[in-house]
Amino acid sequence: MPVDCLYPIRYADCKQMQWSTGMIIRQRVVTYDFLIELFESRVNEDLQIEVVFNKPCVVFYYGFSGTVICENKESGGLFTLQQGQAGAINVPPGKYHLLIRSGWSTGLLYIFDNKYLDSVLQMAPFDFRAVGLFGIGSSDCYRFPFFMIDSIAQIMMMLQNINPEQRSLSLKMSLFELLKRYGEQLARYKNKPAGEALERVVTVKNFIEAQLTNGPLPTVFEISQQFNIHPDALNRSFKNTFGVSLKKYINQTKMHLAFQLLSQDKMSVQKVSEQTGYGSPFSFSIQFKLYYGFSPNRLIAK
Repeated sequence: MPVDCLYPIRYADCKQMQWSTGMIIRQRVVTYDFLIELFESRVNEDLQIEVVFNKPCVVFYYGFSGTVICENKESGGLFTLQQGQAGAINVPPGKYHLLIRSGWSTGLLYIFDNKYLDSVLQMAPFDFRAVGLFGIGSSDCYRFPFFMIDSIAQIMMMLQNINPEQRSLSLKMSLFELLKRYGEQLARYKNKPAGEALERVVTVKNFIEAQLTNGPLPTVFEISQQFNIHPDALNRSFKNTFGVSLKKYINQTKMHLAFQLLSQDKMSVQKVSEQTGYGSPFSFSIQFKLYYGFSPNRLIAK
C-alpha cells in the first residue's frame, strides 16, 4: 500500500470482506502513491466503514449504481457519490465515516495524494475545490491521463449492461487487466508527446469513438489517410500517449461495442460481426473469445 494512505484503513489488504449484513468484493491496482479500485457491494442494511486519509487527497469517482455517503467525523461535512456521477473531489485529511447504502452498489475509485498530483500530473491542489466535481467530457477532466486510457466510459457502459448474476470471473479479470494497463500508462505519463502531437492523437481517439454509431470502425491505414499521418508515426504517437497501439485500441473498442450489442441490444452474432467489421461470424467469435475468455453465444445464452 502507498505510505500513509489510503482507503479504507481497517481493511486495506482485503479483497473480499464479509459482514452479517452482506458482502463487498474489491478489485484493486496500487502503483506509487495512488490506487485504483473497483468495488461491488451487496448489503441488506446500511453499512458504515471508518476511512482515514492521513494526507490531503483527490478522489476520482465513477458511480455505476447505488449510493455512497462520506462524512468527515471532525467537521461534519459530507459528500455523496451517486449513481451515474463522475468527477473529482478534493478530500482534506481526517477521519471519515463511509456509509454504503443497502442494496447493490458498484463504483470505480481512483485516489492519490496532492504531492503526486503536483509532481506527476503537474496540477495544483487548488484546481480542486472541496467537494467540487468535474463532469465527464469537460476540458478539465481531459487534463488527467485517467480519462485517456482506452475508455473508462466504455467500462461503465459494460458494467451497467450486465446483470449481477451474469458477471463472470473472466469479465472481471478483463477489467482488472485494463486497470493494470492504466497503471503502466501512468508510469509513462511524463514521456507523453507535447503540444500539437498530443492534440493530434487525442483528436484521433475522439474520431474513433465518434465512429462507433456509423458502422465498422476504420482501419489504422484509413485513419492515417484521414489525418494525413504515416501509419507508423500514428501508431508510435498513439502508443506513447495511451500505452497501447492504435491497432490494439481499435480492437478493444470493437470488443467493448460487441459486448454492448450482444448483452443490451440483443443482436445476433451475425449482425454484430457485420457491425464491428469482421469478415464472418466465425472470425468475430474467435476474436471475442480471445478477448473475454468466453464465446459470444455463451453471453447470449445467459
